[in-house]
Amino acid sequence: MPALVTDLLDMMRQHQSDRAAWEQTWLETARYALPDAERFDRLFMTSRAFAAIDSVVSEPTAARRSKEIYDQTSLWAVERGTNGTLSLITPQTGTWHDCGTTDPFAAEPTDEEDLFYETLRDYLFATRANPRSGFWQAHKAATRCMWAFGTGVMYVEESKRGASSPISYRYCPLSENHLGCDFEDNVNSNLRVFTRSAKQCVEKWGASMSPEVQKMAGSPIEKDKPVVILHAVYPRDERGSSRAVDGYGRSNRTSPWASCYVEVDRKRLIGEGGYWEFPFVVYHWQRNNPGPYAEGPMSLALADVKSLNMLAKQELRAVQMWVDPPYATVSGTQRLDLNPRAPNAGLLDEQGNMRIKPIVTQQRPDFAQTILEARRTQIRTTLYIDLWQSIINSTREQTAYEVMIKNQEKGDLLGPVGLSMQAGLSYMVDREIGILVRKGAFDSGSPLEAPESVRGHPIGVAKFTSPLDRLRRLPQLQGMTQLATTVTQVGQIKPEVLDKIDWDALIDEMQDILNAPQKIMTPESVLQEARTKRANMQNTQMGIEAARGGGEAATAAAGGVQALAESPAASDVLRRLAGVAGLPAG
Repeated sequence: MPALVTDLLDMMRQHQSDRAAWEQTWLETARYALPDAERFDRLFMTSRAFAAIDSVVSEPTAARRSKEIYDQTSLWAVERGTNGTLSLITPQTGTWHDCGTTDPFAAEPTDEEDLFYETLRDYLFATRANPRSGFWQAHKAATRCMWAFGTGVMYVEESKRGASSPISYRYCPLSENHLGCDFEDNVNSNLRVFTRSAKQCVEKWGASMSPEVQKMAGSPIEKDKPVVILHAVYPRDERGSSRAVDGYGRSNRTSPWASCYVEVDRKRLIGEGGYWEFPFVVYHWQRNNPGPYAEGPMSLALADVKSLNMLAKQELRAVQMWVDPPYATVSGTQRLDLNPRAPNAGLLDEQGNMRIKPIVTQQRPDFAQTILEARRTQIRTTLYIDLWQSIINSTREQTAYEVMIKNQEKGDLLGPVGLSMQAGLSYMVDREIGILVRKGAFDSGSPLEAPESVRGHPIGVAKFTSPLDRLRRLPQLQGMTQLATTVTQVGQIKPEVLDKIDWDALIDEMQDILNAPQKIMTPESVLQEARTKRANMQNTQMGIEAARGGGEAATAAAGGVQALAESPAASDVLRRLAGVAGLPAG
């Protein structure tokens, strides 16, 4: 067995030990909130060191496991919370981030650069929207896992499908992943254990698989038998080998992350390579503790969920006792027939009294329902469901101010979760752009050809523009709108106050908050040219008006002199003034 395989297996066992403290909570959460994650049971019940778990199984797991659930609140709470989170942080019908340089000291982008970044952003969203990429299925599953367990994992890899889908995404069930962190608690390693059929393994790795697995793959009976695979991705300590050169002339042996595949049962290395970016996107609910895993809202609600299911089970028994109670009879009475209109001879005494009576104690199904509803309300509050339900259950038309307050409340409560999830999304965008760079998407002649000023600069998420981010800035937008309205009204009385507002900056800021596309904005060069032409036309018009006004004044003056000359009184005054001045009388 190669020394590398020994090291990887030892690393795997250490990661398993580090994860053990979380597993009991995950198992209980899966039991009440995600019944389709059945193979969590196999993980904790098996004695094997490597138990491959997959939430997608070949049996109707959810239907079988849901028999143990007596109240559905926790199930629909996770679904409602997942859908609400997606609609606020990553809505499927719009964009939720902008692209740009990640250099904090870079100059303001030019119009050409802004257009390139917007084109790149639109291409990334078009790629994710392609059903063949698998993004939305994987993203929703990882978000759902984050809601239930606190941590969700998605794998991003290069696709061979062409320009329409150059990137593929795959959800990795949490039970498969054994994560590790660096000194700053950034997730930088994953030892993932999963299963594939013998036939699938041979299709993927060919002759690298052990002879036993190759033989299984060729057998009609054993070809679908599962094989346990370990995929280890971890920071590479040594680089520089010339092996494993990829299709772009680069050696992934020089990449920052090493990648190794191991056939676990036979301790055989079947694949070795690397990644230029960490390929696993990890979503966290809120990381209040150091380490690669986080607690989700279900961790806080788990005690209430368990007690609610216990009470619901007891309430069901109480209802059964109330509706169909047991009966007390005298000894020796024959077997009762409780079907409608069924005769039961001998159950009346000589006085006509019943010799059978129902056993009714203190069952109070109505009281049980009151207790259950109180528990459900507590769970809804803990899982943030009341945020969505308050709008759905509104029985009256709300004012704009009330809607703003509710939306702002959403932003305040879910803001930390959004920031934590967006940290994983920013790494995903880095991975996507890295794949596009290596595919030559930004080279000359490409539809995504980058401007010369952009080349060589790091590109990533410039800012997030999701509805949650806009909710945070909603008061700022309202303040700017009110200020602009007030200044405009005052300007009708005192026009000089309009100079106190930088209207261009105001429009740019509002466009940013509203996430309006850059393409609808007039480029700065065109805008300045239009303003220069407008100013020149205004100056020309003023000159014409001034010249016209001067000509009319001269004409009026000439007419006035002529009128004075023709006036006898005026002529006498002028003669006298000329005499005083010593001038000719004419």
